[in-house]
Amino acid sequence: MFETPLSPGDEIAITGSNFGAYSGSNPAAVLATITYTDKYGNLQQLNTDGSWFCDGERPSVLGANNGNTIWTQVLGGTIPQIDKDAQWIWNINPALERTTCTVRIPSKKHGNNGHGNGNGHGNGNGHGNGNGNGNGHGKH
Repeated sequence: MFETPLSPGDEIAITGSNFGAYSGSNPAAVLATITYTDKYGNLQQLNTDGSWFCDGERPSVLGANNGNTIWTQVLGGTIPQIDKDAQWIWNINPALERTTCTVRIPSKKHGNNGHGNGNGHGNGNGHGNGNGNGNGHGKH
């Protein structure tokens, strides 16, 4: 839970790492649903998707949490703690071992009172770390 509400323009960053050689069976990706309280006390939610930036560039979008991806095949389905529409994203260079993906809080959202948290998951032999005003974890 975050004590400080997030405001429009604030940046959320998630860093993911992929260990081992990149391959079809060891791809890298970050997946997250980030729930936060805005400055008005309203609960808001952001999913990873093509609007994020990974290392300054628009990411490769590798499929939805509820889509037919290597991660849903390996995990046997979606990751229930993460919104089904969240997208697996990574740097446009799939062979990078590490990427930091960012998004800015949009200026217009609505919702109810709540708190903030985020989750990220992946596949392979590694992990992802969240930093800034979100957090994530996984096996990349």
